[in-house]
Amino acid sequence: KQSRYPQLWDALYDRLVVHHGLDNLLWVWSGDRAVDGAAQYWPQRNKPDVVGTDVYEVDPDSPKYQAAVANIRPLVTDSLFALTEVGKLPSRQTIALTRPAWVLLWGGAYINVDWVNDQPCPQCNSADDTAAFFAQPNSVSLTALPPSLRRAFAGQSPLKPSQRPYCPAKLLPSNTDARNDF
Repeated sequence: KQSRYPQLWDALYDRLVVHHGLDNLLWVWSGDRAVDGAAQYWPQRNKPDVVGTDVYEVDPDSPKYQAAVANIRPLVTDSLFALTEVGKLPSRQTIALTRPAWVLLWGGAYINVDWVNDQPCPQCNSADDTAAFFAQPNSVSLTALPPSLRRAFAGQSPLKPSQRPYCPAKLLPSNTDARNDF
């Protein structure tokens, strides 16, 4: 049975981009790390800007991180790859092997297991785990970004929506070293 997801993706793209003229969207396609046959869910006409995977594992070195890359990356080789949702933060080794453009840590107890009331959560992080992850030299926090970029992320850009660039890096002056971090 073929998925109808590709038709849904293309219909949404057509509605937002063609019908409404939105040209400042980043399209992110993300499959679960265990999805087999990811190609059946792949958009047919309107390709994503970023591909990614969601991973909720107990082990920060789980081979499922790399399996996700191997499963999804063949669909497109010229897009960024991201860990679009994680529970337990991946290890430095996993980050080095998967080379994601970003890692999105899910909120709540995944950020700090102490926020869970009397329930074990093996996929959650301690406050120290989370702090250590974001203290890594290749981690960029919102406060480390130039003020103009922070304002843009907060929706306070002086640019009209139609003038806003696809890539936030384009908001940085060309002589800014941070431009290479995107």
